[in-house]
Amino acid sequence: MKNLKLKKIELSIKNLFDRLIYKKVNSKFIEKPTYFLSFFEGSKILLIRNDRIGDLIVSTPFIYTLRKFNPNVTIDILLSEKNIVAKRAVENYVNNIFVFRKKLFSLIKLVFNLKKQQYDLVIDLFDNPSTTNALLIKLIKPLYSLGFRKNITNFYNIEVPLPNKLKHHIVVRLNNLLFPFGIESHNITNKLIYNLTELEIQEAINLVGHKNKQFRLGINISGSNNSKNWGTSNYIEFIERVLLYFDEYEILIFNANGDLKSIPKLKLNPDIKFAPETNNFNLFAAMVKTCDILLSPDTAVVHLAAAFQIPCIGLYTFTGSKDTGIPWTPFNSPNKCVKTKTNELKHIPIEAVYEAFEELIAEKNLYE
Repeated sequence: MKNLKLKKIELSIKNLFDRLIYKKVNSKFIEKPTYFLSFFEGSKILLIRNDRIGDLIVSTPFIYTLRKFNPNVTIDILLSEKNIVAKRAVENYVNNIFVFRKKLFSLIKLVFNLKKQQYDLVIDLFDNPSTTNALLIKLIKPLYSLGFRKNITNFYNIEVPLPNKLKHHIVVRLNNLLFPFGIESHNITNKLIYNLTELEIQEAINLVGHKNKQFRLGINISGSNNSKNWGTSNYIEFIERVLLYFDEYEILIFNANGDLKSIPKLKLNPDIKFAPETNNFNLFAAMVKTCDILLSPDTAVVHLAAAFQIPCIGLYTFTGSKDTGIPWTPFNSPNKCVKTKTNELKHIPIEAVYEAFEELIAEKNLYE
């Protein structure tokens, strides 16, 4: 009973807070590309993308295009402690990078620094309501704010429609934020971006070695949480089947965390390699780039595959919820999406993944 009362109090406080933050403002709703915003040299834009690595990578077509059409404008971005490691995805297209840290002193300092910039426009790239972003925008006090029209009470000066999440890829949804700049869809880049240096690529090759076979299948076994664990036995059986029927392939396993390394028959197989663990995300991405096909339950790796145009098999939980929408599959890149309607990947049968692998290599004619 006590916990229930505390929960009601907590909910009441949150509702009150949300009413204060999500206060309705007079907003301009822009439903198609329209020259509503025009910036000149000295103008300042802040992008809010303080979430995960995958969210940052899928935002690259939007950010690249925004920079292309605003070459003399200062474009800054706010990242998080989670995705700052992947700043390489956007650092060529922004002027300054800020980091959102969940500590009071850091937050106060961040708000002070952002407010001091006197931004002409803040763009919220989230397609879900965020109380944190709403509060930031109120505290920063930009001349304009831009975001998706969501179900919750409006708080942007300028709003664009949020496409149906069950029908439109996240990259396509984000491109609607270019409407107020009058940018037509045919002028928006249709590729994800992750730039690597030749030195990083060479270092990755030195770490994982050159291919011993004609092709390399990269298998990332780590997901963001336990529900994205396909299962050690599933991975082992899949690997054994691939090596049995496809002699042209070697295997490179990522983020093993000791799970598969402890299997002697895998560890001793010369056609199976284990990518060294690293805190350098650029180096990790470079090791991914050495692969010809990828299998992953983690969307950050899936989006790297798309950026590098590597055919990819993605493993997804998909419940059909209109809030989460369709799976974040590799955008505009060869892929197979293997789904389960449950909340755990372990329910995906090995046969489904193996068939996806066969179909993918057949479609790409990788033997030619």
